[in-house]
Amino acid sequence: MLVKVRNEETKEKFILSAFIGWQMGAGPGKRFGEYLESLGLLGEQVPTELTPRTNELDAKAAIAKAEEILRMAREKK
Repeated sequence: MLVKVRNEETKEKFILSAFIGWQMGAGPGKRFGEYLESLGLLGEQVPTELTPRTNELDAKAAIAKAEEILRMAREKK
């Protein structure tokens, strides 16, 4: 179980790094979900056929997740 939790934490860190890279222009012309798929970080958990409204919601969810990851990292220090 500990290994599973660590693997999930590691995957979340990779996703956060990918989000930052995507914002900086990596994966040009791709939606964030498509970019994660190309990196092999997205299982079948999130559809990539998005409308502008779902893009906005996904961006907000990704930012909230990134903030949560940063908060958890700061608490460990």
